Amino acid sequence: MIHARVSTPILAAAVTAACLTPAQADDRPSVTFSKDIAPIFHEKCGTCHRPGGVAPMSLLDYKSSRPWAKSIRARVVARTMPPWHAAPSARPFKNDISLTDDEIDLIVSWVAGGSPQGDPALLPDVPDYEALARTGLPEPDLTLEYDGVWEVEPGVDEQRAFVIENTFEHDLWVKGVDYEQNSPAVHHMFLFTDPSGLGRQYQQEDERPGFLASVDGGAGTDKMMKIFFRGGGGIGGWAPGAQPLLYGEDICQRIPPGTDFLVQYHYFNQSGETQIHTPKIGLYLHDSPPPRKLEYGGPSGDTPDLLIPANDDNVETVRDWVAPEEIEILALMPHMHNLGKDMKLVAHYEDGTEETLLDVPRFDPYWQTVYEFEERVRIPKGTRLQMIAHHDNSAKNPLQLNFPPKDVGFGERADDEMVSCITIYAKTEPEKHWDNADGAGAVITDPGELAES
Repeated sequence: MIHARVSTPILAAAVTAACLTPAQADDRPSVTFSKDIAPIFHEKCGTCHRPGGVAPMSLLDYKSSRPWAKSIRARVVARTMPPWHAAPSARPFKNDISLTDDEIDLIVSWVAGGSPQGDPALLPDVPDYEALARTGLPEPDLTLEYDGVWEVEPGVDEQRAFVIENTFEHDLWVKGVDYEQNSPAVHHMFLFTDPSGLGRQYQQEDERPGFLASVDGGAGTDKMMKIFFRGGGGIGGWAPGAQPLLYGEDICQRIPPGTDFLVQYHYFNQSGETQIHTPKIGLYLHDSPPPRKLEYGGPSGDTPDLLIPANDDNVETVRDWVAPEEIEILALMPHMHNLGKDMKLVAHYEDGTEETLLDVPRFDPYWQTVYEFEERVRIPKGTRLQMIAHHDNSAKNPLQLNFPPKDVGFGERADDEMVSCITIYAKTEPEKHWDNADGAGAVITDPGELAES
């Protein structure tokens, strides 16, 4: 069962619309699909709900939308669609796709009035979603693809990494990444750098494409940790719902010549069919080096002592991370698995004040959004960022994978757990080593931080 708080104006609109007599309905301005509803669907729903999109049906035209009218009303009133899970914030997010109360009221009134089409001449033009598929971003400047494919058998739950060799003889100044997902078998992924060449070696030694890669024990852990200790770093990651993030004209990640790209995928194939996956990434590039470097940090409970006891529906995890210098936060990405319930990130400033930067009261592991601030959040040195998260490891959890429930610890498999609030930031002070061109000294992210994230 879905429990959701519904605002008073929306609930009142739903009740009032349902109780209108035919005479009263005639006196109301008619809400029609063409004039009122299509603009909402095109702006807030069409990226997924379109022919060829990831959603099961299109909402771009009346014929496709009308059979779903009552279901749409129920989902928007419950605020489970569009999939936006952050509570309203004093610091707005650039990629907020939630509906306003007025938009929900229009949908409720449209359904209550019989879901009429209205005048087709009033329909807005359908947006070019191929051009908007990257949240309005242009095509990447450079697309890199693994030389081969990976066949993901049904039921597979495995971590594999693939090397995309960097053959460029000059620095790449990356200002954003498109992770080019093309398989429903991908649960999530991370993109790393590998200046050591070890990834190429491991890939040659493995009988299958790529190589076994994990951070929760075994040979895969040993391989990844050796890459990290030899200067490997992190560029970013993807989970369902994430969209490309452009860092801005003043921030980048430097990829020196000879530093390969290492794409680590968590495959979890529940489709019942073999899925063919081609590892691929798209890069947005600066023409010349900007002054600041993108970094990743934030509080994390992804450690061996993480324990989510069986049959406990509200297991709390609290972790802190202290800003090493004055920083500007670009975005936040909460990450948990199926037992994840909610997460909050609170900034505790040294003057004694505090501010909630992100509140996700209903976490969804199948739609893990990167919450991109409309304006960067400046955080003074020494500020403590505190993550408060909860897991539900009870049989009541509809996403529970274990019956009966069992104790769950840290790991990367779908039936393991993780908990972190990945903080994407840049120090306010410009970098002083961009002129160092020897490559080995150009680690993108501290490997120690990466290993813990």
